[in-house]
Amino acid sequence: PERPQSLRRFLKGLRGGECPARPSTSRPAASLGFLGDDVDAGLGAAVGLWMSAFLHPRPLLPAAPAPAVPAGGTTAAVRRAITRDGARALVLTPDQCVDGIVATGAAAASRAQPFLALVVTSHDLLDEETRSLSACEPAAGGTACVLSDRRLGEDGPVASRRAALLLAHTVCRCCLGMSSCTAYRCLLNATDVDALPAMLCPVCLCKLAHALRLGPGDLMARYQRMAAASSELGWRAETEWLKRRLAHLMEAVGGHHGCELERGEAHLSSSSSSSSSSSSS
Repeated sequence: PERPQSLRRFLKGLRGGECPARPSTSRPAASLGFLGDDVDAGLGAAVGLWMSAFLHPRPLLPAAPAPAVPAGGTTAAVRRAITRDGARALVLTPDQCVDGIVATGAAAASRAQPFLALVVTSHDLLDEETRSLSACEPAAGGTACVLSDRRLGEDGPVASRRAALLLAHTVCRCCLGMSSCTAYRCLLNATDVDALPAMLCPVCLCKLAHALRLGPGDLMARYQRMAAASSELGWRAETEWLKRRLAHLMEAVGGHHGCELERGEAHLSSSSSSSSSSSSS
């Protein structure tokens, strides 16, 4: 089983470069590109809406659709397999999908060197470790994440929710250096995607705050964007939870108790300092 990751151990890994996709002054934004001529438009819009809120305050820059087949040398290694509907279709590795977006020049964000590249493809995706088809995989050494809309089961709102949560889960786990959460009910629980909550637990939220370099004032705005996104997507339970959370934070700020993240940042700074002189838990 995977070793539980304490906050202190995460911070130590962060300082040691175990977060492949971390924003910086030269790479402040993420990008979202589409590969294939028949990517589900509704699913793509839902993914873009939710990930824009989830990664706040880091901008998610849009990209134009790339051709159905990646350009350049990527086509030579394209594999073929039988898809669920019995038709033969392209099967690409995650890196080929990222190469297909960058090679076409379709992703405006690629020219700005995003810290994280997200790709949604209509092609089947090959998990190179298990040699099986997958719905979502990291790529480019953890600086990219690719989602295939062919492995999400039924179409419509259910598939859109699966896509958004699966992509957020995989980004946290494989690109931001966060381990599965075993302490609370959390987006990072190791469970089926339909059983995942959309939110991070307090510990994993603190990890995300450090990975994305969130400031004390960013948490409120992030929750506001997530509430707006969940409402637009028709996620009633998440919308109600976020409204209650925002009301609680507003009350705390109004009562001059300070933002929860401000208190968390003070605690994290203390933890970070102490961890430099002690072993990881």
